[in-house]
Order: sequence, then structure tokens, then C-alpha cells
Amino acid sequence: MTRSLYFHASWALFAILALLVVAVRRFGVAPAITRRLSSLTPAPIRDRFGRYVRLPTNPSASFAADVENGFQSELFDVQGANVNSGDTRAGLDERGKQEIGAIMREQEIDFDKARLIWMREKMKDNGIDASGRPTDPRAVMFS
Repeated sequence: MTRSLYFHASWALFAILALLVVAVRRFGVAPAITRRLSSLTPAPIRDRFGRYVRLPTNPSASFAADVENGFQSELFDVQGANVNSGDTRAGLDERGKQEIGAIMREQEIDFDKARLIWMREKMKDNGIDASGRPTDPRAVMFS
């Protein structure tokens, strides 16, 4: 008796789920949810025909502009790795460039030293000491 009850209950649940899937696909519940979620994003990801839209980029931001602004060194070779190879991406991170540029101007140091200081600050902000180990006392390290 209970076996038959479980059998019929599972088929009823399957039928309800199948009807729910059909209703969602048929009556456009999913596009309504997508429209609401897309209104929260700053830039449209798809156009009205459903094709992907390129995200807006800063036309002056490129690896060549980064090299011209001094964000390169022998250890961090943007010229050879990106500019000469024809990389068309937007370049280095804008916020990171601004922070590193400020360190370079304030302390009158070169790009490598400023990048090292910036990276250590970022690591410290994320709970990592200079050796690369977490500063969280609950962290377990296996050596």
C-alpha cells in the first residue's frame, strides 16, 4: 500500500514539475525575470535582438598608453608581452594604475618599487603577510 502511494506521489510530483517547466517556458516567466535582472546592470549585455553587446571601454586605455605613462619595467614587460603582440585589450587596471602612479609621484620611485609597495598593501588588506602566509590565527598551514 505505501509502495503504491510513493509511486503515485512521485509521478504526481514529476508531472507538477514538468507542467511548471512548460509554463515557465511557454508564458515567458524567464524573460520577465531576465528583464528585471538586466535593469540592475549598468550596461546592457544584450541588445533588443538578443545579440551580445560589447562592454563600453575607455578608448585611451591601452597597453601602449600604459607604456607611455611609465607603467612598465624590465620585470613587468608590457611592451614585449602585449604591445608588440598586437593585444587590443583595454590595458592595465585603471584603479591600480592610479594608485601605483600616486605612489610613484609621492615617493619618487620607479614602477617596480611602487608596484611592490602597492602589492604589499593589497596583500595586507586581504590578510596576507609579506611572506605570503595568511595572518588569520585560525589558518592551518601544512609545510
